[in-house]
Amino acid sequence: MFELVQQMNPSLAFTSPEDLIDALQNGEPTVEVVAHEAAYYYGLAIANMVNVLHPDVVLLQGKLIEQNKRYLNRVIAVAKEHIYASHLTDLHIGKGKLGREAVAIGAAVELFQGFFVERG
Repeated sequence: MFELVQQMNPSLAFTSPEDLIDALQNGEPTVEVVAHEAAYYYGLAIANMVNVLHPDVVLLQGKLIEQNKRYLNRVIAVAKEHIYASHLTDLHIGKGKLGREAVAIGAAVELFQGFFVERG
């Protein structure tokens, strides 16, 4: 996103994701356009994964998801537009609460549960 913003408006230079998020929160038009497009493709990717894998829950993570409600809502709206209707009935898409440790915690839970599965 940094490069695209800078291509569209060379006067904008961000040194961190937080700078980009701040600019988005402050209504910087170039950043809004780029974030809107990024949210579209993120939502499309979520829809494709749901249509193939049929999960019951999709949890979204990332700094933009955590700190910008409009971005989160756009991702979810685009995903729901492109998910087959039959998959939408029991599907929950939302913001994850575990943060950066989500993957490690999930792996630990899977490993822990593996100790209680009967082996044939």
